[in-house]
Amino acid sequence: MKRMKRMLLLYSLFLTLVWGYFHCMYSLNTLGDTKYAAYGHASYFTSVTFTWFFLWMVWNSSYFHTVIHRIERRFLKEWQRSIAFGLSFTALYQLCKLPLQLLRFQLSKWANVRHQSLADWLLDWSMQSISYVVLITFLLTITRFCMQKFQKHWWIGVWLWLLPFALFVLYVQPIWIDPLFDEVTPLRENDVSTAIVELAKGAGISQADLYEVEMSEKTTTFNAYVTGIGPHHRIVLWDTMLEQMESEEILFIVAHEIGHYVMDHIHWGIVGYLLLSMVILYLIAKFYPVVFRLATRRFRLKSWIELRALPILLLLASMLMFTVRPMALYVSREMEIEADRYAIQHTENLNAAIESYESLAKASQSDMDPAWWIKWTRYTHPPIAERIEYIEQIQREKSE
Repeated sequence: MKRMKRMLLLYSLFLTLVWGYFHCMYSLNTLGDTKYAAYGHASYFTSVTFTWFFLWMVWNSSYFHTVIHRIERRFLKEWQRSIAFGLSFTALYQLCKLPLQLLRFQLSKWANVRHQSLADWLLDWSMQSISYVVLITFLLTITRFCMQKFQKHWWIGVWLWLLPFALFVLYVQPIWIDPLFDEVTPLRENDVSTAIVELAKGAGISQADLYEVEMSEKTTTFNAYVTGIGPHHRIVLWDTMLEQMESEEILFIVAHEIGHYVMDHIHWGIVGYLLLSMVILYLIAKFYPVVFRLATRRFRLKSWIELRALPILLLLASMLMFTVRPMALYVSREMEIEADRYAIQHTENLNAAIESYESLAKASQSDMDPAWWIKWTRYTHPPIAERIEYIEQIQREKSE
């Protein structure tokens, strides 16, 4: 109990320092009139470390070991135990994390970047939580099965299971999963959409692959993205962007997404993430025996696959994923730079390109020039200030 109280005190002190730093000391470059972006950074690092804190606290809790004993008495087969553990453990995690997610929701309401009702948000949260609980339960069940079946080479078995599962989810996401949360429709016909269709056709993209999603009832921010694989590969535009941005700004953003589409970034990204997942699983398999031996000194664990050891496995996995995350983010930013170059090459009015990024930054109240360590741990896209500076450099070169 004293050990847990000390950890709770240390984590509380850590959170005080994190939020105090981003509130008082962090140099924020934003077009918004609030510290929303700084609080977003604080919230992110709180969320990451909360997972570690939760796993450590649960593993050191005597009640956790009592629950495990009950599961093992109630269910005789290992796959049943895995499912029972996965469902109860991940549901508890989601409930414990709910206050933090509510805080982020309220911060976005306070900054006027979201106007979704609490009831609607809770509905979205419930569906996301159910999906998360099912996913983690599936992964834990497969992992324990492979550990028992293949022992030291369990990570290969997990990856081979993960491969078709991930591809299936990515295949059905645009047609089954996304519509559960937001209304997705073919691009509506108007003056702007006509220009968008012409721009897409010039790159060999048919109108059937252009969609819009209704987000105006939830947020004031703008976004566009490429999603789906195979016949469901498509470009999706938020209706907030189509309704509030200038037409030339929209066309530059669309040109950027066309760049992603024609260069097959989503498919290359999937290949990259699947290979990275293999590396992470390999590292977990290498480090887990060492961590397990250290853990046995406290709770006399007997087997890698026993339920009491799973929080340690999850803690190791979470920390390794955070460690390799900067590499994945770097690759993502490089793809964004390539898409920017494509858009610049297919856009005559580069002033509109600059204005489009300024509109994005203003609507989302983003941090336009974050500290380098935040960029490397958080940013999937180059900071807005860097993207604007790159376009201005192109303009200067053209004028010389």
